[in-house]
Amino acid sequence: MFIQSINGLKLDFESPLAWLLNFRASALRTLANLEADAKRTAQSLHSHKNTPASDTQTLTRLQNILQAQNFNHQKLSKMFQPLIEHPALPHALGSFTGAPSLQTESLEANFVNLFRDWAWPYVSATEGQATEETRAHLKAILDLLPDRKMTRVLILGAGSARLAFDLACEIKCDEIVATEINPLLFLAAKEILDGKTLDLYEIAELPASLETASVKQSLKLPTDVQMKSKLTLLFNDFTEDRLQEAQFDIVITPWFIDVVGLPFEITRSKINRLLTVGGSWVNLGPLMFMTNDRSELLTNDEIQSRLSQSNSGFRVERKSQNWLTQLKSSLSATFRTDAVYGWRADKIENQKTEQVLDTNQTTAPRAEFIQDTGKPVVLERLLPNLDLEEAAQSHALLSEILMACHEGQSVRQMATKLAPDFGLPAEAVEPIVQGVLVNFIRSQS
Repeated sequence: MFIQSINGLKLDFESPLAWLLNFRASALRTLANLEADAKRTAQSLHSHKNTPASDTQTLTRLQNILQAQNFNHQKLSKMFQPLIEHPALPHALGSFTGAPSLQTESLEANFVNLFRDWAWPYVSATEGQATEETRAHLKAILDLLPDRKMTRVLILGAGSARLAFDLACEIKCDEIVATEINPLLFLAAKEILDGKTLDLYEIAELPASLETASVKQSLKLPTDVQMKSKLTLLFNDFTEDRLQEAQFDIVITPWFIDVVGLPFEITRSKINRLLTVGGSWVNLGPLMFMTNDRSELLTNDEIQSRLSQSNSGFRVERKSQNWLTQLKSSLSATFRTDAVYGWRADKIENQKTEQVLDTNQTTAPRAEFIQDTGKPVVLERLLPNLDLEEAAQSHALLSEILMACHEGQSVRQMATKLAPDFGLPAEAVEPIVQGVLVNFIRSQS
């Protein structure tokens, strides 16, 4: 079956089926995590009831949190239903959660962003009904945009799409395309942008008071604002180069370049490829690079130097640095403040795209099995200190793949053997096997 979309959101991936399996497994793991959290709360509640130090306030707080956790589980189960029961997936999968994690974060990692973007109190109607933080983000982006007509705008890593929505209300262009790989954030954004109200409990990790430990919030569109530009949500992995080159005159990377998992030069060249000559790369966010390689923990000075190199294809036109408050909820007793760096770099010429053997990771050694699925996978050469038999004990699917590596099998051979278990053709299982291997190598490097 040709896989086009989830709940009306288009899938634009090299292997849509592999990503669909990953999304489904991630959704099931998220629901399992919520259920496990609720069980722990129930155990705490039971234990506290039977202690001499039991008090009504603590009992009330735990009861309210348990109610909130069960409510969220029910709501997210319903939201994930079109994904978990997608017609392209074989029924034999059941509750299978062994698909590779193609994302660098769990789905719940940015759950609080949904509340910040679509539920926290608005500043005022005169401010476009933005929350304090979303208003600051939008203003910082608008200050960096060029003073010229914009045609097609791309937002990479759009999250729950609040910035994309605010921008569509603020500027007039032909289309704003917002991409993401987190199905929790995007499926929620789809419901909200369709005009629905999504009720969820915000549960504060460090509540400011007894009353704010868990509060039901209504996530919905602000009233009295209208989009001036067409807004398209698209499931897309930036690292796969699926978007056509030179199709956008603005590419925006909000809170993106340090979490995408690529060396800066590769990110730079990929963005150059997407832009028309004369187009602009607008960046805003911190520099908290997700890497263990200290040479890639770049400062803003190093970033600006690399943007200004003669072979970068860019010319820096504007720069900014601000300290922005992040995730300051009225329910919580804690928040953070980050240094946020911005720039607008105009594309002056095409840059030759950097060669990336494996775009889903950056720390693993270059592996032949990514280019040629017919070659044996020799993990001993990539991970010389690895005990395959010991490592294989942790996960059923990983175990089978690692033992196949030990036997000198290729990705193609592994996929052919696993295909009946998945109920899928072998060629659809190949990227699953590759994803498991890539993530395993990365975890061991």
